[in-house]
Amino acid sequence: ITVKTLNLKKNFYDMFKVIKLIKLLLKYKPKLIHCWTYHANLIGGIFSKLLFFNNIIWSIRTSNADDIDIKFSTKMIIRLLSYFSYFIPKLIISNSISGISSHHKKGFRNIFKYIPNGCDQKEFYKDIKNRENIRNKYHIKNDQIVIGMCSRWDIQKNHECLFKSINILKNEYPISFKVMLIGEGISPDNNFLQEMILKYKLQDEIIILKHTTEIRNIYNAIDLNILTSNVEGFPNVLIESLFCGTHCIATNVGDVSEILNEVGDIVNIDDHIELSKKIYKNFK
Repeated sequence: ITVKTLNLKKNFYDMFKVIKLIKLLLKYKPKLIHCWTYHANLIGGIFSKLLFFNNIIWSIRTSNADDIDIKFSTKMIIRLLSYFSYFIPKLIISNSISGISSHHKKGFRNIFKYIPNGCDQKEFYKDIKNRENIRNKYHIKNDQIVIGMCSRWDIQKNHECLFKSINILKNEYPISFKVMLIGEGISPDNNFLQEMILKYKLQDEIIILKHTTEIRNIYNAIDLNILTSNVEGFPNVLIESLFCGTHCIATNVGDVSEILNEVGDIVNIDDHIELSKKIYKNFK
């Protein structure tokens, strides 16, 4: 598949690069145009419609569209999309039931199709050998529990909720543990991350991992995968972890309750006290 990129950045002048989009549309004359997430839905949808392309599909990948952690500009785009949904797309695909519900309440036309994320069993599976390799690499003791969070550094992911719960775990519960963090923006060079680690006195507990394409190995190395997000749609990290045999605890956002149901634990958003109790419950 040939891939073309507009290289759009977050500045006003880059908006002139939509001329390239127009040229590509006129050159390839696509029979179907699939726009991916809010900004693409808006830009791709408008220009495709202006050029008389009618087979346009939008995609929505999140829920909680009115959450406080969403930027004001994104909220304005969502409002515009709710209006344009009556004129531009023939179909809106959502990967979560909660996403359909929240966007329908926002005024989007009810032309939704639910297509949940899948998981490749050939890619994500229980792997004892790599579990041992990773734990040996980071000098994890046999009696230590390993807690993981595989999420990018973003206010919506709410890493501070995890750190607060880990601080409680460290000071109030008799267990030995380490915490592995991995994701975009998770690095020793992230000053905000380092300040938060110092704030909660977790220098000895937290291991910051380098980015890897072999995320399966991390799922296998940890004993418990934590997701503390304030906003989600259908979080892949949960189903990928479950396929690797790793128990999950997540906040009650998006389709988390549908995914975990009877196979994981769910806590309320930002409830670090309950989270620490759930973690301890799994390993006491």
